[in-house]
Amino acid sequence: MKISHSSDFAEPDTLLRQASMTASDYLSKAVWEIDEKFGEGYAANHPQLIAAFMQVAAIDFATATLARAMMYHGEQVSDWTAQFRRKEAAE
Repeated sequence: MKISHSSDFAEPDTLLRQASMTASDYLSKAVWEIDEKFGEGYAANHPQLIAAFMQVAAIDFATATLARAMMYHGEQVSDWTAQFRRKEAAE
């Protein structure tokens, strides 16, 4: 899988604006999922469950994002290593 270059990633101010939207999405999804599973109003009566849901969602997203970045940088290191070896073999 080819990963886009780091220049294609969002700027910090964009990421900051997106953070509150992401939290809002996680909150809405948490309440919906919890109430769907345990009954209407269960989420409101168990805010710790909402918090845990949001934390798991955020950790999962962060893990996937870090894995993507590591894949990109791994490809870069592989490319640099191959270039170095070709140059070294030509000398």
